[in-house]
Amino acid sequence: MNSDRKTLARRRLSLRHGFTLVELLVVIVIIGLLASAVVANYDKIFPAGRRARVEADLVSIRNAIDIFKMQNNGRIPQSLELLVEKDSNGESYLKDRDKVPTDPWGNEYFYFPSQSGGTAFELGSYGADGAQGGDGEAADIDLKSLQDKTAKK
Repeated sequence: MNSDRKTLARRRLSLRHGFTLVELLVVIVIIGLLASAVVANYDKIFPAGRRARVEADLVSIRNAIDIFKMQNNGRIPQSLELLVEKDSNGESYLKDRDKVPTDPWGNEYFYFPSQSGGTAFELGSYGADGAQGGDGEAADIDLKSLQDKTAKK
């Protein structure tokens, strides 16, 4: 009689070691619903992230240009490549960069230094299409518009 109880107890334990098919299906359905919510919002989430990265890159490049100006008697660099050249200490104006960053779409940032030798310059990204103008994700993002937006806040 005692051995029958032990056998019955072992059977109960062995049946509780795994998940049932219904439990697995419920988990799969929940994961599917979560994944579909992310995919449905893909167009809303990622463009904002790409725009934020462009804004951060432009501020970083502008800061490097400001440091370049301070160390070069008020002159601005004639190209962004000068910001990644190593000095005698092995440092560059764009810290931890071996090359000029590109925008999230793989395009180079545009940079137009003042032709008159002044300190004015234009800096920005042409957006997803890599061409001037455009709407939505293809819209241009430049440093001047970012500064105007910050000034309005």
